[in-house]
Amino acid sequence: TRIKLIYRPTALKDVSLDKEAEKLTWHKSGDQIQVTNPSNYVMSFSEIVVNGTSVKNATYVLPNSTASFLSPGSGGGSVTFKIINDYGGVGDTHRKNI
Repeated sequence: TRIKLIYRPTALKDVSLDKEAEKLTWHKSGDQIQVTNPSNYVMSFSEIVVNGTSVKNATYVLPNSTASFLSPGSGGGSVTFKIINDYGGVGDTHRKNI
């Protein structure tokens, strides 16, 4: 069990993390899947699925950063993911090509 404390500065309030999640870019690098977050928001993942197989230990990607996770398979294809919002709820399913 994890408890995350998120402090959102006043200047960054009233945002839709699902809209911001559309800005994430994904690609494969060896046995890793990498996600780049160009936004000013931490994106915490409820799940990441690559070509139908769940990524183990999917956590988060920090603002203006790249995070890497062990990919469950090889090759390109698609990635689907869900973001956890500020209230602990799970957002929409997003799909991107890798």
